[in-house]
Amino acid sequence: MLIVIGISLLAAVAGTLIWIRNGKKGRKRERAWALLLLAIGTTYAIGVQLRLPMPNPVDGITYLFGPVYKPILGWIQEEL
Repeated sequence: MLIVIGISLLAAVAGTLIWIRNGKKGRKRERAWALLLLAIGTTYAIGVQLRLPMPNPVDGITYLFGPVYKPILGWIQEEL
């Protein structure tokens, strides 16, 4: 549990630095994207440390692009 607190503290420090640096330059969009990616990465790191069942990225890609590549694959296999 100590490692989860450590990850959270490091993410909070990094988020604060991102917030300050991009706020001074007026980069609101970059600040939002950086904090979103930081939140996703922090959640993933905590999940790995807690040994939660993590989804395989390939399964997600297959789910998203399945409707696109399955008809193309069927069309190619018919010609072979």
